[in-house]
Amino acid sequence: FKHCCGRVAAAREIPVCDGQAAALNALAVADYLAGNRAAALAGLRQAQTLAPADPEILNNLGSLLREERQLEEAIVCHHRALRLQPDFPEAHSNLGNALRDYGRLEEAALCFETALRLRPVFPAALVNYGNVLRTLGRIDEALASYQRAIASAPMLADAHNNLGTALKDLGRWAEAAAAYREALTLAPRSAIAHYNLANVLKEGGDAQQAEGLLLRALELDPALPEAHLNLGNLRKDQGRLTDAMASFSRAVAARPSYVAAHANLLFTLAYVDELPQSKIYDLHRAWGERHASGLLTGGHPNAREPGRRLKVGYVSPDFRAHACAFFVEPLLRHHDRTAVEVYAYAEVAQADAVTNRLRGVTDVWRSTVGLTDEQVAALIRADGIDVLVDLAGHTANGRLLALARKPAPVQVEYLGYPATTGIAAMDWRLTDAVAEPVGQSEAFYTERLYRLPHSLWCYQPFPDMGEVSALPALTNGGVTFGSFNNYAKVGPRVVALWALVLQAVAGSRLVMITVPAGEAQERLWATFEALGVSRERVVLHDRLDRRAYVSLFGDVDVALDPFPCNGGTTTCDALWMGLPVVTVKGETFLSRASLSVLSACGLADYAAADMAAYVDICRQLATDLPALAALRSGLRGQLQASPLLDAPAFARDIEAAYRAMWMQWCDSEAADPIAGTSS
Repeated sequence: FKHCCGRVAAAREIPVCDGQAAALNALAVADYLAGNRAAALAGLRQAQTLAPADPEILNNLGSLLREERQLEEAIVCHHRALRLQPDFPEAHSNLGNALRDYGRLEEAALCFETALRLRPVFPAALVNYGNVLRTLGRIDEALASYQRAIASAPMLADAHNNLGTALKDLGRWAEAAAAYREALTLAPRSAIAHYNLANVLKEGGDAQQAEGLLLRALELDPALPEAHLNLGNLRKDQGRLTDAMASFSRAVAARPSYVAAHANLLFTLAYVDELPQSKIYDLHRAWGERHASGLLTGGHPNAREPGRRLKVGYVSPDFRAHACAFFVEPLLRHHDRTAVEVYAYAEVAQADAVTNRLRGVTDVWRSTVGLTDEQVAALIRADGIDVLVDLAGHTANGRLLALARKPAPVQVEYLGYPATTGIAAMDWRLTDAVAEPVGQSEAFYTERLYRLPHSLWCYQPFPDMGEVSALPALTNGGVTFGSFNNYAKVGPRVVALWALVLQAVAGSRLVMITVPAGEAQERLWATFEALGVSRERVVLHDRLDRRAYVSLFGDVDVALDPFPCNGGTTTCDALWMGLPVVTVKGETFLSRASLSVLSACGLADYAAADMAAYVDICRQLATDLPALAALRSGLRGQLQASPLLDAPAFARDIEAAYRAMWMQWCDSEAADPIAGTSS
């Protein structure tokens, strides 16, 4: 360090040599490297007071403030450094990091571009630039940035790690795994690289190795919330719901503001058998109080004209090849454009053919990728949306915290989530009287329930479903039952019931999908054997691709529905392919979802009052194969003639609902000025 000859008086009357500030800067860097961040921050603040026009000190102070999440002050420090030294590539790069964290992604990208113009070989800036590009949905450009970083610094583990993430986003799983493995070779104690490789292997079906990698990541960094989150997801897929919820809880404990982990905990409640609705409600309210409290903003300038054309906005991360998109597409396509103008707010980083098709049936398409929740809410307000419909709830990449700011006067929850959102800003939930009879569920929602008159569902079968096959039992020598549902829905009582079905129907077998290969399948076979059903009668598949999924309907005679979480898309798909779906009536929305579908197409007789009746229905179907074959051949026509496939009528029902909600808001002169909803 330079010798410091100056002294600082309180009134700053004695001049100070630059050496003292430089020494404090150097000591602060040493404190930071030693892990003493508080001392480092104090030293940098003192150095900056002594030398307020030193760009290096300002840059270091800004970087540390960013890590301390004091983003606004960090941005000011970097801007001041750059006013003093415009050709300072590190300061441009660090300003980009702070702006990225603050949600100003386009500005952050410009900062990295300036840094790289000043210093083309700048591996750290290339990696961070790639991170911003990836968040903006510019995956190919991000990939190129990471590759440039690796070309200039082949030993930079972060570059390989983030390259793997970009490749994963593009669906290039094998290349992504190779990149993560290279990152681990360079940084074998990197918890993040272990975590990322686990995610890719899980997607590839290697749940056992993925779990080992996640556990190793948590050995290296026990507080890594992302690893707890994905370990929870993996265990949920294996049907280990208690373990899954424990992992989600650890993620939330490690980072109390971790909205995604808290939301996954809520979503998993849907699969838990015999959990009181009041408990589910209370946990959702707690989420709202923790994450959404205080976000409500002022009233809305929307003209209170009951009969005017409405601006209707749909918010979703699933405007892509996803079950929710398949149900919402008929609605978007058949909206009456004289009554509504349709906006879509799409959190879709990688557009696919479905995305492009949906874009074509909306009036205004907005990508929300890269925007903060506050920016999304501001965008919706600027568009003047009258009725805003959330299609995701507490599912992955949802935007509930944007809606919690109440950007539209009427806000509606529909389709994508099976319980209350728990936030005060959501006014309504669309349902029907079969799924939720009047007086049965109101107490368990923060939203008001609006029951559609015919059906909650509007099913759109896709051409790849093909024709209905002949009844397999006619040639197989026995009836094949099948479950096409997520294995997380199949709890112990469901397995016990299905074992009773197999015992009641001699020579029958059961086919199930989405059961992770390895330990989960072995555990399930052992459970069936303990219930008196040999493993030869239970055929288990891991996740299937689309073609194999569709093909499997041709091998199954009767579909079995789980509880308390029924099927939705799978129930409709099975009926379309000629398979009767046997369900049991429950008390909750989730346990009556299939009853709602069956009722919409005149098949409510396949909804059993209890488990004994469930077994009887299965036995009766299996006993009369000619009748089952006739049912199979006629089901598709029955669906085509039902409200379940009447998209124009469904759109009119939805529009009538929006109009009724809108008129109530227009009439609510005494409405709360913040929430904007009627009492």
